[in-house]
Amino acid sequence: MPTNTSTALIVALLASLLIIVVALRLFAQQLTLRRTAETELQAIRGTLAQRIQAQVTTLESDNVRLAEQTRQAEQLQTVAVALAEAVTATEVIDIVVKQGVNTVGAVGGALTNLVNDRTQLKIIGAAGYPQSVIEQWEVVPMSRPTLMTAAIEGNEPLWIRSQAGRCYPTRN
Repeated sequence: MPTNTSTALIVALLASLLIIVVALRLFAQQLTLRRTAETELQAIRGTLAQRIQAQVTTLESDNVRLAEQTRQAEQLQTVAVALAEAVTATEVIDIVVKQGVNTVGAVGGALTNLVNDRTQLKIIGAAGYPQSVIEQWEVVPMSRPTLMTAAIEGNEPLWIRSQAGRCYPTRN
């Protein structure tokens, strides 16, 4: 038969066990809450990182666009100043051709005029080409398939990025 001392001891042990079980349950709940919070925090960090990267990419793109617009504005200012100082049609043509070539980063360019009832092109200004080439192409019949005639017939510029991109014959 158990004594009061042993009963008290058993009750104390059971109470201690109950406290330990409750404490373990609370610890497990806290651990679960902490893991859930860490997972949610990780998801928030990922979302924020993506948003920040998107903003950085947008800002970088805006900076590139702004730099290009600034460059274009500076070039337009240079052209405006040069044109304001030009006195003759020849000076205006020279400015337009040279600045046009410079603006698009081309190797060369030419400005032509339609002559003889719009049947021929005559070079009135050129930049970036040897004089011998300019003389060879000084007058071109509109009936000849060239980049110049194609640009005029299509009413838009044609851009050739390399010699491999040429689709018209050279002048013989």
